Amino acid sequence: MLGRLGELKRNMKAGAIVGVTGCMAQRLGPRLLTQAKHVSLVVGPDGYRALPELIAAARKGEKFTATDFDLEEHYEDVVARRFEGVKAWIPVQRGCNYRCTYCIVPFTRGNERSRKLADVVRETGEVVAQGLTEVVLLGQTVNSYNDGTHDFADLLRAVGAVDGIRRLRYTSPHPNDFSDRVIAAMADVPTVCEHVHLPMQSGSTSMLKRMLRRYSREDYLSDDGYNRRLPGRDGCRIRRYAFPLSRSAVRRRLHVQVFDAGRNARRAYAERVAHS
Repeated sequence: MLGRLGELKRNMKAGAIVGVTGCMAQRLGPRLLTQAKHVSLVVGPDGYRALPELIAAARKGEKFTATDFDLEEHYEDVVARRFEGVKAWIPVQRGCNYRCTYCIVPFTRGNERSRKLADVVRETGEVVAQGLTEVVLLGQTVNSYNDGTHDFADLLRAVGAVDGIRRLRYTSPHPNDFSDRVIAAMADVPTVCEHVHLPMQSGSTSMLKRMLRRYSREDYLSDDGYNRRLPGRDGCRIRRYAFPLSRSAVRRRLHVQVFDAGRNARRAYAERVAHS
């Protein structure tokens, strides 16, 4: 990140303001202002409400950090300004209760918190009224959504039923939270797109154990695993190549995972075509 900031410095125009926001800003805090002198703002995930005032002050030459940790923050009273003419991104959940060894999210965004289902449905209705027809539900582990009364399956059904919504997507889910209720909702709700963003992270069970991912390679490839539980869904899988201890044998195992998953997907598609 510091290298990227150095590249930005070389290409900065006169009067430009550089700010760093998000999880990494939360972790490094004021140190960024000393390590990168041209940075004016360091804002963590919970400091976004103060951005207009912070930017105005930065234009006067002042420098600020806003990295206070707010365990109550969940976007419920934020009115978003949208500029895209088709798709709306709606936050529904933030934080994470998992502790994957490579991830800083639990330490910079805290444990899971979810917005109320009624609030998400209301915002979806407002989105439709603006002429947008596609919604993407956002969360660090979005399918672990639970507002105390409703789970993610309830949310999919409620948002998918809003009049005027044509496509419903979500990201990023955790493989461990694909309950039977969620899978049934995906099958039942016609507006839910036939696509699953399913982070795999590694094709090696031993590497997944080091990552504390709590699932195995076999969960992806077995007939009673994700291939069976998510029939007819395209899978977009994330692989993490740069995890420590990623030896060549593990990388070869990853390539086998990719090949096997692709072969299973092609076989399932051929079977659907043959029976259509």
